[in-house]
Amino acid sequence: MKYIQTNIKYLRVLKGFSQELFADELGWTRSMVGSYEEGRS
Repeated sequence: MKYIQTNIKYLRVLKGFSQELFADELGWTRSMVGSYEEGRS
C-alpha cells in the first residue's frame, strides 16, 4: 500500500493540485485523498 499512497501524493503535487482539487478530478472526497496519502485507507 505504501507504493500507492506515495504515487497518489507524488502525482497530486506534480500537477500542483490541492487535495480538494485532486479529489474533484477523481470523483473522490478530500478526506479520501488524505486517507490514501497517509496510509489510512
